Amino acid sequence: MKISAKLFQVPTGKVSFSKQEKGSTVIYRWVADNLPAVPRDENAPESDYYVPHVVYYLEEAVIGGQPRKLLGGISELYTLYSGFIANLDKKEDPALHRVVDSLMVGAKTEQERVQRVYYWVQDHVRYIAFENGLRGFIPNDAGQVYAKRYGDCKDMANLTHQMLRLAGVKSYLTWIGTRDLPYHYAELATPGVDNHMITAYESKSGEYVFLDATSKYTPFGMPSWMIQGKDALLSLDAKNCKVVSVPVMPKERNVVVDVSQVALDGTTGLRGSGQLALDGYPKVRQSYALDGLDKTQESKTIKNLLERGNNKFFVDTYSVQNLDARDKSLTIDYEYRLQDYVQRLDDEIYVNLNLDQSYGTDRIDVAKRRLSRFSDYNHTTRTRTEFEIPAGYDIEHLPENVQTQDAVLGFSIRYERQGNKIVQEKELYMDCLLLEPAQFAQWNTVVDKLGAAYRDVLILKKKKA
Repeated sequence: MKISAKLFQVPTGKVSFSKQEKGSTVIYRWVADNLPAVPRDENAPESDYYVPHVVYYLEEAVIGGQPRKLLGGISELYTLYSGFIANLDKKEDPALHRVVDSLMVGAKTEQERVQRVYYWVQDHVRYIAFENGLRGFIPNDAGQVYAKRYGDCKDMANLTHQMLRLAGVKSYLTWIGTRDLPYHYAELATPGVDNHMITAYESKSGEYVFLDATSKYTPFGMPSWMIQGKDALLSLDAKNCKVVSVPVMPKERNVVVDVSQVALDGTTGLRGSGQLALDGYPKVRQSYALDGLDKTQESKTIKNLLERGNNKFFVDTYSVQNLDARDKSLTIDYEYRLQDYVQRLDDEIYVNLNLDQSYGTDRIDVAKRRLSRFSDYNHTTRTRTEFEIPAGYDIEHLPENVQTQDAVLGFSIRYERQGNKIVQEKELYMDCLLLEPAQFAQWNTVVDKLGAAYRDVLILKKKKA
């Protein structure tokens, strides 16, 4: 047999390799000298991104008296993988066919057919992981998964794939590594390159849509956030496969919009009402957070989501809409009180309209941090705050309009008087899934400017009699 290996994250010249044969035994040895200590930073990627390691695999073995190449390239890996799915669904399941037929009633387009199947699997099959021997690689038949209504990623992928086949739609079983793994199929064509299975739908225009039914709240047209930017290995047929890249969702797809009306409440408090709307991955994340909660737990979760200003924040009423409607914004209408927030000095009132100050103190210590910083998704937050000028007061100081745009982080804050209101329009975006150390300085530059903008407060002065 022949063993091969790939080294990852190994500094040049730090690892030596030797191969020693003793009779029928072959010893492969990698020795590392004076490797630096492993750094530990918060919000870092998984250790395989930065810890030196060796991945070894069986490249060739003698089988039936003949040498056979087992691993080393994508074609060899696919030969192994295709064997895991070769005997699936030899017989059509009548009950599953009836479900698919019922889902197709009234569907006017192919996309609608695919969407109905995908959402049905998300809604009706519970995800449970299985990793027992070869069961960790071989899916169950679609009919069996349908009957049990639970399965792992392979089971849910195969069920989705077979239902689409019954609906007359082209799709492929697809292996993929989540973002926990740093590898590409071209550099490591072994089972260590992936840890997940999904379904890829191919539209009539040749575009691929990646369907991960284990991600219950992810809408059609978006991959689950954990596979963004990753290689996907599509099973085209028994002999052929294809590697394609899963897109990274742009910040414009993952949007939080908060619109509120605010007024003074007593001497130092604020009272406000508004609506929070979430789309894309922010909605997915919050839908999971709210899933299955009783009223008490839900209230605490909503308070944590809406909290702003300080810890004396109270939600008086709220209502949640579209939690289960994947193609609509998750909206939360709310009313709140905020105590001990407004400052008064003589005949002046000081109000900071930056009730939420995300990223304002998020400087990275470039002298200490050594690892990249990992984020789940790019996103944009838009806030409109309408503050009612109290009777008898006028504007003494209106904060400056500020704007800074960078490749990884940016913001704009604008203030305008409209009648008896001050309107603040704020937009903040983060556009970097993996912030590298070389980008820390530009990140900090934006954070410093953002923090300064947050500290610029509205000053009102009592009108003279």
